[in-house]
Amino acid sequence: MGRIAIEGMKFYAHHGYYHDERRVGNHFEADVYVDTNFQLAAESDDLSATVNYEVIWELTREVMQGSSYLIEHVALLLYRSIRARFPEISYCKVRISKLNPPIKGEVARTYVELDAENAV
Repeated sequence: MGRIAIEGMKFYAHHGYYHDERRVGNHFEADVYVDTNFQLAAESDDLSATVNYEVIWELTREVMQGSSYLIEHVALLLYRSIRARFPEISYCKVRISKLNPPIKGEVARTYVELDAENAV
């Protein structure tokens, strides 16, 4: 069993509770971690024997193109999308970060994490 991680995927998207957030947009980052058995891929050097992280990036891009009020909802959509595409994974964690959120004060980011223990 091993972990495949895709960290720091950057997107400009239109998620947010406030109308201006959805209209103007903001910068987001997504991190995805999946546990899977990639022993065959490691031994054979065959991409088709593992979880292709380009596919995870594409699934993330598709979710980020939408518009949601809450990043919690974005995380759930991405989590479900990954689990549906890769049923062989034993664990998945998704983190969605909103950079420079509209809070009165200096805040670098807010984020939510969703994994098998707290997925809906």
